[in-house]
Parts: sequence; structure tokens; C-alpha cells
Amino acid sequence: MLALIVLPSINLGANAYIENRSPIANCSTETVDSSDHDKTVLQLQRIYQSEKFELLESSLSCLLRPTFKFDSGRPGSSAIYDFFKRTMPGPGTDAAEIDRVRKWEKQNRKSIFARFGKARFEYSMAWNSRGKSFAQNVSEESWKAFHAGLLRAEQDLLEAPDELRNTPIWQHLLLAVSQDAMGAKSKPRVVFEEGIKRWPGYYGFYENMLRRLVPKWGGSWKIVDESISTWSSQRAATEGRSLYARLYASVLMEGAKLGQTLIQWPTTKASLNDLTHRYPDNYNWNLAASYACLFHEAKSFKEYVSKFYPQRVMRSAWFKGSALEGCMQRLQ
Repeated sequence: MLALIVLPSINLGANAYIENRSPIANCSTETVDSSDHDKTVLQLQRIYQSEKFELLESSLSCLLRPTFKFDSGRPGSSAIYDFFKRTMPGPGTDAAEIDRVRKWEKQNRKSIFARFGKARFEYSMAWNSRGKSFAQNVSEESWKAFHAGLLRAEQDLLEAPDELRNTPIWQHLLLAVSQDAMGAKSKPRVVFEEGIKRWPGYYGFYENMLRRLVPKWGGSWKIVDESISTWSSQRAATEGRSLYARLYASVLMEGAKLGQTLIQWPTTKASLNDLTHRYPDNYNWNLAASYACLFHEAKSFKEYVSKFYPQRVMRSAWFKGSALEGCMQRLQ
């Protein structure tokens, strides 16, 4: 069971990749806003679509530094991965998108990010072949194209230069591919364990794994709860209690209903208090208020809302099916 895994010994020498990159004193304020992860992702998309590849390269390189962290606690590398994910969604990517990636690569032959974009494109096009239908409604031909595309994406990743292989975004995409592909060389549990060993503060590994532990993928809410509790305990020395609320938020953001899960308010409340103490940014205060609304905890809701309302409402921090205005009316 994933919640009870014992992590193997991993050689951490590969983390030296960052010391070989040219130091960048400051991220471009045109692109990167350390107070707003989502805004940064949108700005990365904008300069990519405008084909300002030099600015994009410097911004992505800055975000990739291990010392860069958003005020919310998320590492800069998570914005890089989200930028590629939103630009090339699976399914939903335009087949012509590869032309822009090739143009980027032509302008900067050594770009690890353009190289990563090619692998992400293969992954997304594989999902285009499969589509959004339930498994029983996918044709045999589509299944074959899906798995063939995923294996091409895996091969692209495995053949990537060391500078890319030694990044959390490479590890994240390899985890996604290994979870989806039939016949992949890479095993999800091994990829996951190595990822959290080398980059324990990169929450995307946990969030990606949780997507495959829910009942619709053959898991259970008990496995989800045990996994979140175990991972939170493993990270307590540096994250305190904050990881519990952060990880359960990723499950609820995916559409899970509160009553389906085994999440508990007392544990969530303690976790939120620690999260907002460690990372008192606008997103986390909004997230805490959204949690309190879901649990119908009026006192906590008012406490959290007072930290940001009305000037700094962030819709992206609110769970599906909830809205600040409705919560304020119900919990008056």
C-alpha cells in the first residue's frame, strides 16, 4: 500500500544540476510574481504565445532554482510544470502546437525547456487519441494510439540530457506517463519514491499520485487518507502539520465530495492554522476560508475571510461548487 511505503536510498548527487546553470540575480517581474503562482503561470503562457523565447528561457531558469519559492510555499518548478500542462493539456492540445515548440528549440538549441515541451506534446497528443470518454467507450484503435504515444513520450524523457533529467518537472512528467502507459519501462512507485526523496518539497508528486488512489481509479478513500496522513508525518520536520490540508485540497479540487472522503475538520483546522502561519499568503487564506465553508465552520470562516476580504479574493483557491458570496450568506 502506497501509504506505508519505505523509501529506498537514492543518490542525491544529481541535484548538482542547478549549480551548473548560470546564476540569475532576479526573475523578470514581467513574468514572475512570487506572490501569485497562477498569475505567473498565465504570464508564462502569454510570453510563450508571443514567442518571446529569450524572456521565457530566463524566467523558467529562474523559477527552476531550488531557492525560489512562492509565498504560498510552492516551489518555482511547480509553476513551470503547470505552464506546460495548461499550454498543452491532455486531451485538448492543438496538433500545430509542436510548430511553436520547434521554433523555440531552433532559437535555443540547448534549451532543456523546449526539449521538455516536445515530451509534454507527445503525452498530450496521446491523450488526444484516447479522448475523454469512459474506458469502455474508447475504441481499440484509440487505445493503441494512446499507449503508443505514451511510450514515445517516455522514450523522449529517458533519452533527455542529464540537465533535464535532473529536474523535478522531468520526474513529474515521467510519473504521469508511467501511471498511464501500458508497457512503460518506468514503474510509478519507483518514480514517485525517487521524486519525493530528491525533491521532497515538490508537492506535485504527491498530488499526481493521489489522482490514482481515488476509487474511480481502483483505489479507496481509506488509501487516500492513509497516504495523506503518512506523507504529512514524513514531512513534519519541515512542513509541520500543513501538508495534510494542502494535499486534501488537491483531492477536493479534482471534484471529490467532502462526504465521500475521510477528511476530519479538527485535523484540517490544525493543518490550516499551521499552513497559514508558515505561508501566510493570499491563496492560503482563501483556501482556508473555502475549507471552513465546506465544513460549515462559521467562526473559522469569518476569521480566515478577515485576512483577505474584500480586496484580495482569489477564485482559484475556492473548491468547485462553492463561492465566497454564497458561503458568506450561509455562515452569517
